[in-house]
Amino acid sequence: MFEALKTPRFKVQSPFLQQLQGRIGKAGFRLLLLLLPVFLLRACLITYVPPNMVGVRQISYGPNKGLQKQPVDFGYQWQIAGYETIHTFPRDVQVVEFTNNSSETSELHSRMPAINVPTVDGYPVDVDVSVLYQLKDPYKVASKFGFGKGYEESVVIRFTDFLVKRYLGDLRAEQFYHEARLDKVRALKADLAQRMAPNGLVLTDVVIRQYDYPQTFQTLTEQK
Repeated sequence: MFEALKTPRFKVQSPFLQQLQGRIGKAGFRLLLLLLPVFLLRACLITYVPPNMVGVRQISYGPNKGLQKQPVDFGYQWQIAGYETIHTFPRDVQVVEFTNNSSETSELHSRMPAINVPTVDGYPVDVDVSVLYQLKDPYKVASKFGFGKGYEESVVIRFTDFLVKRYLGDLRAEQFYHEARLDKVRALKADLAQRMAPNGLVLTDVVIRQYDYPQTFQTLTEQK
């Protein structure tokens, strides 16, 4: 049998190349020694707040322990690891959708079932509502509701459901498409804005988008 032919390997024995490799290795090691403290400093002393976020600083101990009232703007900010933490909240417009139709909302929005409004004439109407709001005071929000989105459940969802039923519930089912509805919606917006303000939130808009009447009401309307 013939032995398999092997490709001969040639090793370049060049003093210049060996010296160059040694210099590169030393330079890389020195560069690593220089950059390592920078990365450690960055991880321990600096954090980044995205442009669409606003922060609130929490100090763990010392004379200024607790939440700080001064909001933290976006960009690179000082944060001493173990001593303080910057918690962030969204600063752009937030949306809560009340609807039973998944195609009527976005994955970026919070979604709740349509609000079932019992009218004065006894017909429950499912109302699709969009609430647009912004976080104005991160210190107040964090103090009352913590660092998650508890403010949305406790303020936005809770008060919207209550006020939509309160104001639109004064209407008859047939008045949802009449001028009387507009007066009720204006009063609803003013009331909701007043309830949001003490909780660090500001109302941008409330949009009443659609009404779904029960079958009994639609049948009676057609008979008329």
